[in-house]
Amino acid sequence: MFRKNAQRRLIAAGFLVERAKTLGITNAEKSSYYRSASILLATVVEGMTYELVKKHTSTPDHIIATRSENKVRHKIPSTTFGTPNDLVICECVKSHISIKDRGITFEQLNIFLKKERIITEVEYKALDWVRVERNKIHLQGMETSDTGYTKAKIERISGIVRWLDRRSGQ
Repeated sequence: MFRKNAQRRLIAAGFLVERAKTLGITNAEKSSYYRSASILLATVVEGMTYELVKKHTSTPDHIIATRSENKVRHKIPSTTFGTPNDLVICECVKSHISIKDRGITFEQLNIFLKKERIITEVEYKALDWVRVERNKIHLQGMETSDTGYTKAKIERISGIVRWLDRRSGQ
């Protein structure tokens, strides 16, 4: 199913890029088409990254890391020992992070690939650049005008899609 969904997004991105080439439209309009295309392409890159991680982890869980959490086991009221705050006895519990976990991030996938030396530092930086570009969809975090999307950015992301496609064939 991933391939079919990715293919549809690639076709849609291609349509938007072609639309940006329309004569007589403003640079702001071109940037809008390129923005939409870049977001579509970035979701394909993220999906392909997920598939690459999946390929390099063991089934059925596809564990990429562990995390530690402190679980409260007992609370001692401050009045017991005359301390300013309650005292808490915790247990450090380790759990696995799987690519199938809800909330797994593009950044965590990229870090796993780098940490396991599945990708180089240069490739990591390329994937992280796509992640940052994709995150520009979140308007609430923007501090500057949302313009400057260009054909060059589209070509850069497209090159990363091609690189990941070659990697998936290995």
